[in-house]
Amino acid sequence: MVTIAKEVNLSQAEVQLKGVVAGAGDQYLPVAYSVTSRKRETADTVTLTLKPKDSRSSVCPRPRPGQFNMLYVFGVGEIPVSVCGIEPDGALLHTIRRVGAVSVALCDSKVGTVIGVRGAYGVGWPVARMRQRSLIILAGGLGLAPLLMLIRHVVRCRSDFADITICIGARTPQDVPFLREILSWQRLKYDAGLFDVRLIVDRADRDWRGEVGVVTSLLPRSLTAPECSLALICGPEVMMRHAASDLVRLGLSHCDIYLSLERNMKCAFGLCGHCQLNRYFVCRDGPIFSFEKVESLLNVKDL
Repeated sequence: MVTIAKEVNLSQAEVQLKGVVAGAGDQYLPVAYSVTSRKRETADTVTLTLKPKDSRSSVCPRPRPGQFNMLYVFGVGEIPVSVCGIEPDGALLHTIRRVGAVSVALCDSKVGTVIGVRGAYGVGWPVARMRQRSLIILAGGLGLAPLLMLIRHVVRCRSDFADITICIGARTPQDVPFLREILSWQRLKYDAGLFDVRLIVDRADRDWRGEVGVVTSLLPRSLTAPECSLALICGPEVMMRHAASDLVRLGLSHCDIYLSLERNMKCAFGLCGHCQLNRYFVCRDGPIFSFEKVESLLNVKDL
């Protein structure tokens, strides 16, 4: 360890981290993936399809709904991005919004660009707890991306669940991601139980014929059996906090409400401390948390 530090002029902390990573296995090292397709979702949002660079390449472990990968643009940096889908051939789908240097580089990636991928990381949505429950799924803006894999599972396995309510909100009609797929969900008809998919925007244009307002206004006014319901929420933190509180007032237990939190995740396995939220590390203990665990933390300003 001392020899390494002398050779590359690393700090002691960096040497310790290097030692942990080197001994941790392939999950902590980037794997070369190629961009095989690029789809524009909105003016500032793109979905990339990523496949291993060649047949001899390592492959990242298959992610579960709600987990994320770290995407590395060579010479620019690395960011966490939720996995929004897996193709039948194993290709990974990631939806990215242009907000910083790395996300801009990812959004501008052309077919054939090589990107480093490591993961999958974090705690996913509680799929095992969802069976035979009524589901309330609430997505605000690009918060739909971390829920997309889960919703696709629910649509495929409709008979495994009771009533399903999906509420999706966006700033404007032009900001609705995955619009074609949302419209296809709205056309689905199931014999067993409610399957209600509702879409709302904050600000409408003259061509918009849907609902206008905040996404929390789509929540049910009452629940016939809250003890048999489960809520899954992703979006801006203020929206999630208010939505969770509203659902508690409707009778849902704090432990039956799940939120996907976002913090500044850097290492993805709880060593660097950038994503610390009081006693939790979002990258390791989340990003999916029950409201029971984080209600008191979300009420602390700037935490």
